[in-house]
Amino acid sequence: MYYLIFNPNAGRGRSQALLEQARAFFKHHQLPLTVLTTKGPKHATELVCNLPLNAIVLSLGGDGTLHEVVNGCVYTGRTVGILPAGSGDDFAFALGLERNNITRALEVILRGNTKTVDTANVNGETFVNAFGVGFDADVGYSIYTAPKFLKERNAYFYSIFATLSKLESIPVKVTIDNQHVFDGPSLLVSTQNGPRTGGSFLFSPDAKVDDGLLDIVIAGEFGRLGTLRILPKVLKGTHLGHPKIKILRGKEVRLEWARPRPGHMEGELLQPATTFDIRIQAASLNVLVPL
Repeated sequence: MYYLIFNPNAGRGRSQALLEQARAFFKHHQLPLTVLTTKGPKHATELVCNLPLNAIVLSLGGDGTLHEVVNGCVYTGRTVGILPAGSGDDFAFALGLERNNITRALEVILRGNTKTVDTANVNGETFVNAFGVGFDADVGYSIYTAPKFLKERNAYFYSIFATLSKLESIPVKVTIDNQHVFDGPSLLVSTQNGPRTGGSFLFSPDAKVDDGLLDIVIAGEFGRLGTLRILPKVLKGTHLGHPKIKILRGKEVRLEWARPRPGHMEGELLQPATTFDIRIQAASLNVLVPL
């Protein structure tokens, strides 16, 4: 049995039409489909936890919906299929699924090719693609106040400039696998399972979702002009040679900020804290992937 978790608010209004396309696809192929609609934050996880352990759970929404679905599927026999309908769809990208191509995503589900991938945990909550603190998390907060007519990348760019207006670099101590690797002012620290964040930014172009390691991107102190100059390189994944940017790999990460900072996981926001403990959860999730 296929269970589809549907977020009616995903993609700023695009998801309803995609739901009807998915229904028609399953009807055409005479496959059983149960649609479960989310009603608010954390509801997707609640819905998934009540499903059979061998269920195939389809996430129709963005990275936020997928984040909640994954939290109900990790370390169980449930398998996740992604129907990308959000503004970012970064984990779908990591799996080789194309943005705005639900027809292709439905074909992937029909073929049923599965793969076991890593997830990670931060302060007790699972994430599947990325966890960030600093500039990227502040951009995530700004997205919630972006004008509704702005879609996908435009909403992110609006939020970037809103965040730049109040930019600051706060000191952080970064420890990876019990080794201190950084101590000083930082624009951001992003812990990546997948390569992309924010729908467009290739923070860690070589990150693999099944290598048992996290990619930790540490950006030192950047002013507004320096941040504006580095962002185009991040879009292309060519920023890693910059002297103020480090990329390291490991299984356990501790971030100790000089004062409380908010964090984000797949765009889902975490309450401000000074300390974040992140660790890999290797081979913890079954997903449907292209052949």
